Amino acid sequence: MSDLEDFMRRAAEHRARLQRPEIEILEPAEVELVDAEIVRAMPVGVDSHVASHINTREFTERASHLGEQVGQADDNLEARLQATFDHRVGSLRTHPGTVAPVAADQPFTPTNPWLKLLSSPENLRQAIVLGEILQPPRDRW
Repeated sequence: MSDLEDFMRRAAEHRARLQRPEIEILEPAEVELVDAEIVRAMPVGVDSHVASHINTREFTERASHLGEQVGQADDNLEARLQATFDHRVGSLRTHPGTVAPVAADQPFTPTNPWLKLLSSPENLRQAIVLGEILQPPRDRW
């Protein structure tokens, strides 16, 4: 037999297998009869299903204490704010209830060096020019 005849025979067998799938005939299995059991009815809603499977007592107990914890946290925050901000700011008064004396004949002399620089028109003009020089030209790009 030549190779060509052998190839043709195998191709025909292969085509026949593809066209006609083999059907396996199963023999009936032995059936075992059992008595019916009574099954409890399923809950109707999700809430009843959850209630039947999860103990919600812990959640209820935590929720009852939640209001107490919020009140306690609020009190703690109030105490911290009181401790932080409940003090005298600045040194305007020399003694409690008295105001530091200011001489009426003294001219205004700013203590901040920036205020001194910006107090005259000439210095203010120079500050504006310096700002233009030092500031990057964002609006011209």
